[in-house]
Amino acid sequence: MTNAFHLRPFEDGDYITVQDDHLCMDGVDLTELAREHGTPLFVYSEQRIRHNARMLLAAFREHHEAARVCFASKACANLTVLGIVNEEGVDLEVNSGGELEKARAAGFASDRLVMNGVSKSRDEIALAVDPPIKAINVDSPFELERIASVASELGTRANVALRGIPGVEGGSTAGIETGSERSKFGMTLAEIEQCLTLAEANPDSIAVVGLHVHIGSQMTDLGLYADAARYVAERGGAIQARFPSDFRHINIGGGFPKTYVKYNDQSPEIGYFHTTLTPADVAATVMPILADVLGRNIEILTEPGRAMMSDAALCLSTAESKKERDGTRWLYLDTGYSVIAEAAQGWYFHMTNVNRAGEEATDRFRVVGPLCDSIDVYYDTEGESKLSTLLQAEPALAEHEALLRKTLVRTPSHRELQASTGPGDVIAILDTGAYQLELASHYCGRLRPAAVLIEKDGGVKTIRRRDTIADLTQHEAVA
Repeated sequence: MTNAFHLRPFEDGDYITVQDDHLCMDGVDLTELAREHGTPLFVYSEQRIRHNARMLLAAFREHHEAARVCFASKACANLTVLGIVNEEGVDLEVNSGGELEKARAAGFASDRLVMNGVSKSRDEIALAVDPPIKAINVDSPFELERIASVASELGTRANVALRGIPGVEGGSTAGIETGSERSKFGMTLAEIEQCLTLAEANPDSIAVVGLHVHIGSQMTDLGLYADAARYVAERGGAIQARFPSDFRHINIGGGFPKTYVKYNDQSPEIGYFHTTLTPADVAATVMPILADVLGRNIEILTEPGRAMMSDAALCLSTAESKKERDGTRWLYLDTGYSVIAEAAQGWYFHMTNVNRAGEEATDRFRVVGPLCDSIDVYYDTEGESKLSTLLQAEPALAEHEALLRKTLVRTPSHRELQASTGPGDVIAILDTGAYQLELASHYCGRLRPAAVLIEKDGGVKTIRRRDTIADLTQHEAVA
């Protein structure tokens, strides 16, 4: 078989390399990091975070000088990471009062913050209007009434952007599509009109400063972005004419894709894991549409999360056990979906052996996690089960098995790793910088992982300590 890890060229040079058969990040030996800090362990690259921030800013400002990037902090709200993002001149999108407080603790000024969310409490709204942030993205007429009430009580004026539904569907999984009326997000044209009427009736407490959309995550079809851009250009122009002294920006959301597949031998069939589309392609598509209708003075905001952070980190795991069953090799890691939560949602993450990275010979493994749960695996149990059930129920479908597998099974059944891989080896789970650290849990009594940052000078800094047993019980009472 082919080598289990292929390096990817980047314009700023390779930051993940193989040296003396060990996988390294920014020149730091990951085998040694695992030995020093234990596993599971998230390892972030400061250089990669800074590179991604600059890349995103440049992609959109090349086409529009008033472009602003607001990092979606739900992807990684670690204070050290937020501080680096802040230093690079990237603004922030938050989704709760907690994220808002963390943003301010990380040094973000209120006029560099936008707030999303479909169920904002009065307390969260109060945090966002005193002092007023750049925009609260409004998700319903009821919510705007609540914002007006809170702002009036506090004697201030809330900056709001209305979240519309652009009617964009497809391109990703149903769970992360947000641009259609089937999703819980956004407002119809009739609901937006209710909000505009409400804003006109409450000029002392509401300022309509923008229009917001978000079509989903990991969207790989440029046509969908173009459709969303035409929607916000048309609707934004109408709102701008109605509130000329307040209206200042269009927010096209995020969802810009990143590729998770490193080479075709291990690639899943679903196209959205493997893409050549870049934020620069998205910018070149949407920015001219917006500028032609709205002009050059209007601000254009984006809210990337995955595109900023996914490839800025990897997770180190230890192989703890093995089995061989009917010729199939099974590998049991100490890292399951209590650490890599999106794995349970069918997300694909490439793996390679850290301490045997230079070995050429490879073999196929069924890779699983340690949790007492059948879905704690790195393959699609649900899809495989559906396929098996269909083939057993209707044998005639066997001639269509390849098509059915491509349609139903989202991730590979096996992982190709160095053939000598076994217990004690360190396995890198790549591109886990977005969402995983935020979603980590104590399920099955597992300690939430530590995270370290490889600093731009090559030093290593702990940015989140590993939980202790005391952390498991600190909020509980003994009967």
